[in-house]
Amino acid sequence: MRAPLGISLTAGGAVLIWLGLRASDSFASGVTRLFSGSPTKESVLLLSAGAAASAAGLWLVLTAARRPRFRRRRRGRSRPR
Repeated sequence: MRAPLGISLTAGGAVLIWLGLRASDSFASGVTRLFSGSPTKESVLLLSAGAAASAAGLWLVLTAARRPRFRRRRRGRSRPR
């Protein structure tokens, strides 16, 4: 269950990074950068959210590969009392 969620987060993060790069190259961001010296809040937000989502997705994918899929049953009694 963790691997599909991680893959979708990684893909969504990549899309957000791509949108953030496109927003940082826009005319409005260029004008804002000309007067204030920093890019627009939208492009910074898209880039940071994309980086966070991609990192979380990669972490989920990598940790899901190490987890065992099934729990090992105890020998003896089926339920602890």
